[in-house]
Amino acid sequence: ALGSEGEELQKVAADLGVKLTKEELKFDIKPLLKLVLSRFFGDVSGFAQMILDHTPSPMDGARVKVQHTYSGDLHTSVGKNMLACDKNGLPMINIVKLYDRPDASGFDSYGRVMSGTIKVGDRVRVLG
Repeated sequence: ALGSEGEELQKVAADLGVKLTKEELKFDIKPLLKLVLSRFFGDVSGFAQMILDHTPSPMDGARVKVQHTYSGDLHTSVGKNMLACDKNGLPMINIVKLYDRPDASGFDSYGRVMSGTIKVGDRVRVLG
């Protein structure tokens, strides 16, 4: 429940054209936020359908990504594994961001697995 912030939220919501009952203002913050956003933005199923219609499948997206970013020979086993998103291939990850650890002991990375299988906690060597 929001307590005294409920009155302020009700004023802001009213300015946005969203009406909230006193009972709704007693909701926990997450369901309340979901309610306010759904009333403000309306039904978002059209947005979700647009994403499904216009976003390539992971397989198609990976093929395009490999073709545009990989500078090696795509006719090798490594290249073919990446183009096919082969989970049994040599682990290859396109690292897009490295985050240094606060104690300066190493890095955590964020990337897209192009082939192979990587699990949380696996240690890999970053080249390049």
